[in-house]
Amino acid sequence: MPTEWSDIPFWKAVEAANMIARDMPDKFKEIHFPAEPDEGEEAKEAEPPEVTPEEQEEFEEFMLKFVAFMCQIPPDTAGQILMDDESDSRLGLSTVYANLVKFMGYPKEGEIETPETFTHNGVEYGLSPSEVDVDGNAVPMRRSKYIEYREANLTARLWNELHEGNLENWTLLTAVLYRPIKTRKRWPWSKPEKYVEEYRSDTVKERALRFEELPMNVVFGSYFFLQRRQAESLRDTRLFSPEGIKAARQKIISHGT
Repeated sequence: MPTEWSDIPFWKAVEAANMIARDMPDKFKEIHFPAEPDEGEEAKEAEPPEVTPEEQEEFEEFMLKFVAFMCQIPPDTAGQILMDDESDSRLGLSTVYANLVKFMGYPKEGEIETPETFTHNGVEYGLSPSEVDVDGNAVPMRRSKYIEYREANLTARLWNELHEGNLENWTLLTAVLYRPIKTRKRWPWSKPEKYVEEYRSDTVKERALRFEELPMNVVFGSYFFLQRRQAESLRDTRLFSPEGIKAARQKIISHGT
């Protein structure tokens, strides 16, 4: 049974999302995915809808199908999964399903650590290197080209279109941000050094196809990485306001005294 996002490859997350949309009974979708409260309103626990015995049976069939898929249980043996019994300490269908429910949504940024590098099918990939600004803060993508940053942003805007079937953007964004790590010598006598391959838009789609086997912690991590870069970009933009320019001048003066 998967316990972390790192246990779930991209293709499985896609199929799980399709299975939920296609096979989960509508009444139970209301329970699993309650409507978000309006801004300024407190979230209230909704009353569970009334369910008929037939609807409960339909949901139990969905639970069995979902658990079998996520836990890689062959369909012909899935029916042998135990039902929950308080007198039995072994895991039953409902308990396993309850532990898988968290994979129906999205993690929060603090729950995912963005890896600087990872190895997939024998190839090492990495993010554009960060640089430290004058305040000593690490700034992601500081050395990135405009086209790279722009395409990452455009891809991220489509992130919320998953419910419309636009699932390819998950790995497209990852393929924009992560590129192969290579080695080179600056001089014939120098030691080889690693570097991240220059961004090329014509290689992104091919790389995205290879990334369909990536674990979801890497895929989500790329999105959170871009969010942090967008926050840095917003901070840099504020520097050009009258207040920002005044503060920057004062900072330069104070450093010189």
